[in-house]
Amino acid sequence: MQGTHGDKMPSQANQLPALAWRTVFGPDSIAFGTSVWWDSGMKILRKLIRRVRKLNRRMFRALRYMGWRYYCPLCRGRFRKFSGWDGGKDFRGNPNLKLCPWCISNPWHRLFWVALERMWETGKICDSGRLLHVAPERSLGARLNERFTVTTMDISGSKVAVRTDLTKLPFADGTFSALVCCHVLEHIPQDRIAMEEMFRVLRPGGWAYVPVPYQEGPTDEDLSVTDPLERLARFRQEDHVRLYGFCDYLARLSEAGFEPSVMPRAEIVTDEETEKMGLTDQVLFLIKRPPETTAT
Repeated sequence: MQGTHGDKMPSQANQLPALAWRTVFGPDSIAFGTSVWWDSGMKILRKLIRRVRKLNRRMFRALRYMGWRYYCPLCRGRFRKFSGWDGGKDFRGNPNLKLCPWCISNPWHRLFWVALERMWETGKICDSGRLLHVAPERSLGARLNERFTVTTMDISGSKVAVRTDLTKLPFADGTFSALVCCHVLEHIPQDRIAMEEMFRVLRPGGWAYVPVPYQEGPTDEDLSVTDPLERLARFRQEDHVRLYGFCDYLARLSEAGFEPSVMPRAEIVTDEETEKMGLTDQVLFLIKRPPETTAT
């Protein structure tokens, strides 16, 4: 018996380290629960640090450009000058795209917002209801949410309400009173289908803001071009599939059923306001779905 008992003792002794480890660090142990909470806490802390760093960069940029000469109608900030686009060029070929140091709005965002406010004052377009914001910009989104019930969408991204293709919108006919889609159609091979979908989801009498890069003359379009350098040379950006001709773009919108209208910058703001808000000599593309029509 003693021999048998003695034979078992070494085996149990060898198991003691494993038993101790499971007791202290096993799935049912306090240490294991603590480690899980620790990992979750560290993830939250790292995320918070990233947000603080991002906020600090914005605050530093705003302080760097602080002044009274220029004004952004979107964030209502005042600055001594607008910031550039890291030495690059915008879609119109300007060497310095005038971005707001705080909300990062660009000239066509600011012109659009000023035009909206002035059209709302005169009752030319609706200023409430549901609005679809495609590929949403932070600067515009913050202000649009003050007036509308906004649904954001994009083909990708985690910060939008709906991830979908603009050519296959999962909304019923006439869902939205307004739609904002800035510099998106030049990326879409089937842009005519996207225009028809936008027309379909707008209610009769609804409006949409759909600016695109354009040129005088015909549209330069070739879907077989996939080389980024050739696209950059022809379409002004590596992921564009066309460069619209001004008149052709309006014609495509009309074919989809819209009533397109073009508002030159001079009809919206004065030269003094243009300088103060960092605007460029551009036009505003605002389209409407005619009242009492059916989708095509």
